[in-house]
Amino acid sequence: MPKPKGTNEIEKQIIWRGLLAGAAAGVLAFGFARIFAAPQTARAIEYEDGVRAAREAMDSPGGHAGHGENVDLFTRTVQMNIGMGLGLLAFSVAIGALFAVVFAVAYGRVGDVSARLLSLYIAGGMLLSLYVVPNLKYPASPPALSLDQTVRERTLLYVLMVVLSGALLIGAVVLARRWVAKLGAFNGALAAAGAYATTMAIVMFALPTINETPAPLRDATGAIVYEGFPADVLYYFRLYALPSTKHRHRCATLQARSSMRAFPPMSSTISGFTRWAPRLSFIRRSASCSAR
Repeated sequence: MPKPKGTNEIEKQIIWRGLLAGAAAGVLAFGFARIFAAPQTARAIEYEDGVRAAREAMDSPGGHAGHGENVDLFTRTVQMNIGMGLGLLAFSVAIGALFAVVFAVAYGRVGDVSARLLSLYIAGGMLLSLYVVPNLKYPASPPALSLDQTVRERTLLYVLMVVLSGALLIGAVVLARRWVAKLGAFNGALAAAGAYATTMAIVMFALPTINETPAPLRDATGAIVYEGFPADVLYYFRLYALPSTKHRHRCATLQARSSMRAFPPMSSTISGFTRWAPRLSFIRRSASCSAR
């Protein structure tokens, strides 16, 4: 009988495969965003430039747009290629590390659940609580859709929404484990899901709503000088933002499934996880801080 792999080797394999899966997902997400989301971003930038020119024409004598100097530190080409690529890669690696830490800590502690099924649960829960639910309240926005003065407020509200959603989902899982014993598997899981949905609805109602979609630009007489923000650009931008995130969670799931093939049975690793899981806390904290 071959000797089971040590817990240190298991720890390294889980973390490294999580990082590699996150990097692979980042490449896929960048390719998808560059093909589908970038054109919508370009259209939003064109709208922003058009509104600025129309506003300058209204304010300047003779109705001609001025030529103010508005030079970006990085060109649009650099931002949409190198900037977006590095940003998606860093975020995806952080999500992969977070997934690996959660999987390593949870495996062997949530009952008789296979590695494949547990990875699906964790990936689905992270996708739901860290992206889908927060974006129902504060969805992604293209350029020209938000005010520069509210960047800090919008960022803090989004982070708060992510933290609350993740914490409440964990609480729902804990409740489900207790209610399953009393109500049965289906009723217990359904009751916990209802509790999570109800609590998140209350949170969404309590948090302020941000609506900064530009209306049509009008002159002093009320005539429309420049149209409002195109609804189709906003729709497709937010539509294409979701698959980019799904790539990251799908790769994380495949990573967990492949990394557990060579691991010893669950019963032989529970005690090992108990010993080394606290050492992963620093990775969990750093990953969650850099997730967005």
